Amino acid sequence: MGMESKIKRNPNVAVFCRNHENLLKQAVAISVSDPSEKITFREGKAWKSAKLAVDTHGPRPISFY
Repeated sequence: MGMESKIKRNPNVAVFCRNHENLLKQAVAISVSDPSEKITFREGKAWKSAKLAVDTHGPRPISFY
């Protein structure tokens, strides 16, 4: 079973990523002022799996390491 099928079948999916502390602080500031605001990380790289999960199941938790 491919990643796309797994994401579509399992509503208990989250997004895991790594990022720099300064970018996380900026994201927190944006989220505090408007929790529904979409925040772009590493915009040069498509997050196809994350987008599919959000499109299929709605907002997903994101864990940064």
